[in-house]
Amino acid sequence: MNRPNIYNPYQKARENANLTQEKAVESLPVEVRSLQYYEAGRRYPNVKCAKKMSEIYNCNLNDLAPKEKGCESDI
Repeated sequence: MNRPNIYNPYQKARENANLTQEKAVESLPVEVRSLQYYEAGRRYPNVKCAKKMSEIYNCNLNDLAPKEKGCESDI
């Protein structure tokens, strides 16, 4: 099993939407294993999947953009 990554925007957005991984994939074009990889930072979703995530997580697509470590502030 993948360890939680508190800095991962996919996991953070899903948790903010009060969804489990299993519930989230019911509305996403991926399986649980793919979502786990996204949340662990091992893979990234394609644009279609990221857009769907932003819809079901009720967040902005930009909120799902992975942040570089040490670059938390916007310029």
